[in-house]
Amino acid sequence: MDLRELYQQYLDLPYYRRVLIGKDCLKKIKRFLRSKINGNNKIKDKDGFATIALIGSLRRFIGADGTFDQDEYEFLNDIFETNFDYDKMLELLNSDFFSSYKMSNSLGALLDLAPNDIRISFVSLGMLICVADGMLTYEERRAIEKMMH
Repeated sequence: MDLRELYQQYLDLPYYRRVLIGKDCLKKIKRFLRSKINGNNKIKDKDGFATIALIGSLRRFIGADGTFDQDEYEFLNDIFETNFDYDKMLELLNSDFFSSYKMSNSLGALLDLAPNDIRISFVSLGMLICVADGMLTYEERRAIEKMMH
C-alpha cells in the first residue's frame, strides 16, 4: 500500500471511528509517557504532565496547514475528552511552554527512542488530526512524512 492509499483510508473513515482510533492511540502513548516520567523522575503522574507533554508533541500536526480550524478543535476535545473552549485551547497550544526549543527537542528525542508501536500510534494520531477537516494538504502530508522517518 502506498501513502496515497493510506491517506485516503484515513480520510474515508467515519468520524466516530477516527475518535475511537485516536483514543486508542492516546492511551498507548500516554502509558509510554507516564512510564518514562515516573521511571526517570520518581513522581506520580496520574494524567497531568503526560497529557500536557502529548498535546505539546502533537503541535507539529495541529495547524500544520497554517490553520487551527473548528474540526481539529472538536476532534482534539473528543479524543482527549476535554471541554476546552476554542480560545483556551488555542492559548494553550501557543503558550511559551510549548514553543520552547528545549521542550520540543526533549519530546522529539523521547519519541525517537520510543518502541515502534508507540511511534506508529503517534503518526496515526497525527494523521487523524490532519484529516479532521476532511482534507489533507501538502503541509500536513509533509508533517506526517517527517514523523515516519
